[in-house]
Amino acid sequence: MPAIPPGQAGNPSPADLATDVDNNADLNWTAGSGADSHDVYFGAVSPGVFQGNQTGTTFDPGTLAFNTTYYWRIDEVNPFGTTTGTVWSFTTQIAPPHIDTLTVTDGWNEKDGRTFVEDDKVYVFTSSDNDRWDVEKGYYISLDFSDISFTPNAVINSVTIYCEHYEEEEFSSGNLEFRVGSGWPGSPATWATYSPAPVHAGENNEATDSWDVSSVVNTPDNVNQLEFYLKNNDNNKKSKVDHVYVVVEWTEAPSAPGQAGNPIPVDAATDVSLTADLSWTAGSGATSHDVYFGTTSPGAFQGNQSTTTFDPGTMADGTTYYWRIDEKNSGGTTTGIVWSFTTITLDTDPPTPDPMTWAAVPAATSDTAITMTADTASDPSGVEYFFECLTVGGHDSGWQDSTTYTDTGLSPETQYTYRVKARDKSSNQNETGWSSSESATTEATPDTTPPTPDPMTWAAVPAATSDTTITMTADTASDPCGVEYFFECLTVGGHDSGWQDSTTYTDTGLSPETQYTYRVKARDKSPNQNETAWSTSESATTEATPDTTPPTPDPMTWAAVPAATGTTSISMTADTASDPSGVQYFFECLTTGGHDSGWQASPTYEDTGLQPSTQYTYRVKARDLSTNQNETAWSTSESATTQTPDTTAPTPDPMTWAAVPAATSDTAITMTANTASDASGVEYYFECLTVGGHDSGWQDSTTYTDTGLSPETQYTYRVKARDKSPNQNETGWSSSESATTEATPDTTPPTPDPMTWASVPAATGTTSISMTATTASDPCGVEYFFDCLTTGGHDSGWQDSTTYVDTGLSEATQYTYRVKARDKSPNQNETGWSSSESATTQDGTAPTPDPMTWATVPYATGSTSISMTANTASDPSGVEYYFECLTTGGHDSGWQSSPTYEDTGLQPSTQYTYRVKARDLSTNQNETAWSTSESATTEAVAPHSDNLTVTDGWNESGGKTFVEDAKVYVFNASDDDRWGVETESYISLQLSDISFPAGATINSVTVYCEHYEEDGFSSGNLEFRVGTGWPGSPATWATYSPAPVHLDENNETVDAWDVSSVVNTPGNVNQLEFYIKNNDSSKKSYVDHVYVVVEWSE
Repeated sequence: MPAIPPGQAGNPSPADLATDVDNNADLNWTAGSGADSHDVYFGAVSPGVFQGNQTGTTFDPGTLAFNTTYYWRIDEVNPFGTTTGTVWSFTTQIAPPHIDTLTVTDGWNEKDGRTFVEDDKVYVFTSSDNDRWDVEKGYYISLDFSDISFTPNAVINSVTIYCEHYEEEEFSSGNLEFRVGSGWPGSPATWATYSPAPVHAGENNEATDSWDVSSVVNTPDNVNQLEFYLKNNDNNKKSKVDHVYVVVEWTEAPSAPGQAGNPIPVDAATDVSLTADLSWTAGSGATSHDVYFGTTSPGAFQGNQSTTTFDPGTMADGTTYYWRIDEKNSGGTTTGIVWSFTTITLDTDPPTPDPMTWAAVPAATSDTAITMTADTASDPSGVEYFFECLTVGGHDSGWQDSTTYTDTGLSPETQYTYRVKARDKSSNQNETGWSSSESATTEATPDTTPPTPDPMTWAAVPAATSDTTITMTADTASDPCGVEYFFECLTVGGHDSGWQDSTTYTDTGLSPETQYTYRVKARDKSPNQNETAWSTSESATTEATPDTTPPTPDPMTWAAVPAATGTTSISMTADTASDPSGVQYFFECLTTGGHDSGWQASPTYEDTGLQPSTQYTYRVKARDLSTNQNETAWSTSESATTQTPDTTAPTPDPMTWAAVPAATSDTAITMTANTASDASGVEYYFECLTVGGHDSGWQDSTTYTDTGLSPETQYTYRVKARDKSPNQNETGWSSSESATTEATPDTTPPTPDPMTWASVPAATGTTSISMTATTASDPCGVEYFFDCLTTGGHDSGWQDSTTYVDTGLSEATQYTYRVKARDKSPNQNETGWSSSESATTQDGTAPTPDPMTWATVPYATGSTSISMTANTASDPSGVEYYFECLTTGGHDSGWQSSPTYEDTGLQPSTQYTYRVKARDLSTNQNETAWSTSESATTEAVAPHSDNLTVTDGWNESGGKTFVEDAKVYVFNASDDDRWGVETESYISLQLSDISFPAGATINSVTVYCEHYEEDGFSSGNLEFRVGTGWPGSPATWATYSPAPVHLDENNETVDAWDVSSVVNTPGNVNQLEFYIKNNDSSKKSYVDHVYVVVEWSE
């Protein structure tokens, strides 16, 4: 067993800080791991008084005091040490009230002066006494009661007197009087009178009356002096008294409360929030708290409260406050300790870097997730980060502590753009500027394929490895996302593995000689965790019960019998024993004063702390490490005698010098003694014979340096030696030798101090950075040390030059440097470090991919625009893109940060060819090669389609325009009124105009007319025309005759005419009129809805 002290005790009962604990409760706990016994501490003061050591985990503290806080601690003990426990506490329950019943102990009858006896009977006035004491007419009786042994702090809660009585028939109401007091009949004192008392006439009406006399019987002394007086004021009838008793309820007044503790903020705390609340742990028994708080000790009184939290409001920054809690209860007030704290000084500076920068720009981690990491910002108050998604469908992080954010729930194969800022955790929450905006595109839809092989197969079927274990191995499965394995035991008593990375599983804790059956499956580590089917089911049987054979040899034998190794020690070695489960050894000393080894893994044992020149006898046995711990028989007993003590001093004697004392500085002298010889080892003592010098004390080294001396002062020394035997035999002193310390050295560093930069670090290439310190001045000369604070950079070492070039650096990497100087005096006095300054090596590598590639080749987004997207290039310094149009009339993008470009202002139906390259944002602006050239054709222009509606009209019959019978005829589909075309007459209709752009082309013009004719209208008598100028200067462009005739209103129909051949210019369209002629001599035509559809393009 390893030599490990026990674990800490836990699970206290009563629980820590428990209240209302029964005053007969026992203490219980859970033993710490490896504990053999327990030191118990218990008492009313932390951490409690030691009660003893015990093996059990229950302790009976006896009957505890009520309303008291107790403290206890359990220290766990084993042979390897003691582990101190946590101090726990609990508070016992408040004492329940005492309830005592006082019985009558004596009495006085005024009539005849007799006491407590009447008619030779003792009247005890209890419920079991059916004899009654007569209260004669015109007389009284008085009764004494038993006493109570009150505690010193007793408080009377209530006192109630009960009297069972009745009065003879015709006893007058109002004639019965009860009193409480003391001293009857000699020196009576009445405390209260209850008159008239209730009267119960007739024995059958006997009743018990009660009086609460707490208002006058309210002290322990009152209670124990109490007498009860019954006066009969009736002149004719008696009162009969049977049972009188008094019930007293009293409690023990609480003690003053304990002192408040555990202040938050803790005493003398600094950097406390301006809005912090104050809280504390109530003192034992406290029922309320007087709060003092302010900027001067002990603080101003803030009031009394029942809670243990106080809100001081918003405090001033950088201010020290004082506070005190005085604990109160009915037992008194306990003054608290004055605590203090200092508030934080407000911070107005945002974290650095500012603006924020990226440690890892956004990158897809799945088809629905993108992960990104901000550079770790620095601020004394701590830092929070806010990642903002600038793309619809993405999500902001909200303020968070982590520098890494994963946006989930995104759409596959979609680009999202992010930026990040930071703020500190000060009250002001100072924010940095936003970082650069960076983009990433989510991956395609995830994996749904399980690992192979599927179903799973065995590499090694289950096989027993002991009487309680079976081991098995699955074939290594393959999946791009990685693989986990699950081994299932199909037999009761076996165990499943759970999902694990290893292909091998050992099931332990099984029963010997029992068959167990297993199968295995695998799943990938993709988000879907796709599982294979189960393997075949395979079985194995555990081995038989374990070893009962001790190690060999048996009995045990000696490899080296005991032999003295000094005056107080003997060593011995057993033969190495053999056993499959391993072996331990036990060496036993059979002689008083010697020591056993205990069980140990080593076959060698040395017994120390023995007496010189004394014989000790030993034997040895072994045991195996199996469950049975099978032991061998003892070896033979063998003896050895410790060595005789040494009485000879080391040589040389007296001691001599190897190097006499010599100054090594203005405050130090060094000296060396000759190396002395002694079998037990040697120590040396250097003595300084001069005031102000120092002795060495006994030391192993032959050399001693005396420091802290005065400059230019002579000091004299001598040396002696002693051996390390128990007798510590000393040599004689050496000769006395002297040395004089040096003069005071130079202690001033060069100037400037701290060091400054003549030229801060600057990159001189992709792998080098140069810097120059200010030339320092010192009479002794100056050296310079340039320190690189970044991993991968190099320090200069001390050098004479003020300039240092750090080479062999990584490309496009920031390195930070500082410099100091020292003089060339013996003290090598150093300046303070300069400020830390940074430089980034130049970038010589173009972004990747190189040459550039397309994420989306050019494609038309309209008749005048083409869009395209380059693959997102990667470079530590950031990336810009340049899209070049190789076709005349197209446009280059110029350098831009977005990988997407849309070329606008193009010609419709025209092919344009593009290519793209990228460059980084380093000083060198390294460019990739051009991508492939890709083409796209703009879309054709979609034609316009406009409806011309009727705006005015002319009726030849009446010369009226557009109004008939006071109705406006708008000729549209929602108008059910129609314009009648009279017999042998016409109407002409004007139409709305179109605002054509220059270069407009007419594609088609169609006229639509909804109409019907009266029954009997002759076919061929309806004529339609298009033209202009009716009725004044008509010009007909085309005539459609005869037009279709639709007899009867129920057959109303829309007819259409394509007039594009004659209405084919924007001018024609805007002059267009529609002419309807009725050539019938007797029937009308009725027109409802007329409109024209014009399709045109630019």
